[in-house]
Amino acid sequence: MKLIILVSCVMCFSSVAFSASVDKSLIFLQKYGYLDSTPISSNKFSRLRDEKNYSKALKRFQRFYGLNPTGIANTETLLALDLPRCGVKDPNTSKQTRHKRYTFMDQSLWKKRDLTYKISKYSYHLDRNLVERDIEKAFAEWSKYTDFTFTNSKSQNADIDIRFERRDHGDGDPFDGPGGVLAHSEWLEYILDGGIIHFDDEEKWSFNGGGPSFLETALHEIGHVLGLDHTNVPGSVMWPKSTSLTKLQRDDIQGIQKLYGIRKQELVGE
Repeated sequence: MKLIILVSCVMCFSSVAFSASVDKSLIFLQKYGYLDSTPISSNKFSRLRDEKNYSKALKRFQRFYGLNPTGIANTETLLALDLPRCGVKDPNTSKQTRHKRYTFMDQSLWKKRDLTYKISKYSYHLDRNLVERDIEKAFAEWSKYTDFTFTNSKSQNADIDIRFERRDHGDGDPFDGPGGVLAHSEWLEYILDGGIIHFDDEEKWSFNGGGPSFLETALHEIGHVLGLDHTNVPGSVMWPKSTSLTKLQRDDIQGIQKLYGIRKQELVGE
């Protein structure tokens, strides 16, 4: 009888501990593509199944971020969940194509190499000159390694539309205020024949060191619009979490050149 009571107590404690630890991680795993949106069931047997799926999803997240894949929402994992990041889903459960470490989005490639961009909605509180400077730097960095050229255009038909937005801004992917999601981007070939980049205007963006770095975030989101997904290589621009990089890293360069080839000037020894 004592053994039965002990086992029952352990099971109850395990269930309570599970419930207490998954709230934040469950939302994250659902949002970023590791787990479907089905809530944890109250049915005993369905709950066991859901807990197993949750543990598997958490292990995939932990492996992607270089953590010990325990399947448990421990302190290390919860800290990783809290880091400021890009709002685009991670590539673990979708149709993206992996080549070595970098990953490609499930989208068509740009058919032209001369692209235009437009900042159609500026920040309420940031210096426009600094914003335009870092956007230009970010595009120029990508053009170093491919034959893309990027021109700031005032045209309504610019290929890439850039906007600063707050909270719910009409695209079904609301921002969450300071911290959390910094920006997101999307390829809209079949709707707009181009791409969009949205920055959270409630962030305290940095233009001269520290974080979150506006230049690094712009570099990252442009990578998405060109066709790159998140990499699992820390220290790369396409790493999902915020860094303070100002230049593309080897993994980023290999990825973009796999998609579009090496810049012709480099081939002749520029």
